[in-house]
Amino acid sequence: MKIYWPSKNPRQNWKPESNHEGHAVAATAYALLTHIYRAEQLNKFEIMTWLQTQRNHIGGMSSTYDTLLAHKALVLYAIGTGDSIQNYNMNINFTSSSSNELDVNYVTINDSNIIQLQQYDIQNVWGNLLVDGQGTGYALVQLRVEYNVEYPWLIRKPPYEAFNMTVQTKLYGRNFSHIDYDVCLSWLPQNLEILGSNKSGHAQFQIQIPTGYRVEERWLKEMITFTRNLGDGENAPGPMVNFLFDYLDLDPICFTFTAIRYIPVANLSRYYEMKVFEYHEPGNANRSMYYLRDIFGLDICEVCGSYQCPYCPHYAFAISTFQASPIVLLTIISFSFILFQSIFLAT
Repeated sequence: MKIYWPSKNPRQNWKPESNHEGHAVAATAYALLTHIYRAEQLNKFEIMTWLQTQRNHIGGMSSTYDTLLAHKALVLYAIGTGDSIQNYNMNINFTSSSSNELDVNYVTINDSNIIQLQQYDIQNVWGNLLVDGQGTGYALVQLRVEYNVEYPWLIRKPPYEAFNMTVQTKLYGRNFSHIDYDVCLSWLPQNLEILGSNKSGHAQFQIQIPTGYRVEERWLKEMITFTRNLGDGENAPGPMVNFLFDYLDLDPICFTFTAIRYIPVANLSRYYEMKVFEYHEPGNANRSMYYLRDIFGLDICEVCGSYQCPYCPHYAFAISTFQASPIVLLTIISFSFILFQSIFLAT
């Protein structure tokens, strides 16, 4: 049996992905629980450190099952070793190398807020992030970075592409107020040899939709009745639409849903994310993007209604009328009176 644990400061780069990450975290959590129950000290600190490095940006692990096991093991580890630190008091400073600010901002961790998640926003994201900590206790520092890409080949590929995913869009209605999505998902045939399975576990399909659009919640619930293996569908922040399947197999599962514009929003992006993955092993996935160039070219005057667009020429246009001033009107009346008097005297 071979075991491997990284150094005391195990990772200062991107969190590595694996198509066995969920199983690895669960197995390691069981190992830490075994060490705790047997009161074994050898490698216990290294196991705890490795588990901490597998956290995602919201504090969980890879999936639900391994997160529950890992948190149980980490809580029991904290209970068993918590008496070694009588008073938590730590100050952690985050400074960006590209920042011009001279103020030093500390994040304080003490006994009163030890279980609270504290976040610090970095305004200038280029350069280096300098982390300086002092005091007594343990602290976990994580950095979350998001960036946008314009082409599918720039997307970080999953550890193993286990699904086939196709999405076709159809835009119609006034100024593309409706978008039909035709989606087909399936489990790839080579998984029979590579993963030894003809179907996936619980699978989730996520697709980003343009801002201002929304899928009716009742339509998503109605889809459960006529879409094979579909367990649930819901809107999510992003805006995002999630579909949870009991499993995906070799036979494609195809379905259609419609997003409708409810809020007039312009200057939209042309790139949108979509992915399908195993719920309990997210490393088995397929990530890609789709394009909506038509709505990208719309401005605000083309998406809002007449009463919402006071400065748009499409709706606020009016025919100009001549308004005579009092002086001009008086001059016209005087001229008409003189002309009438002249004609009367001539007769």
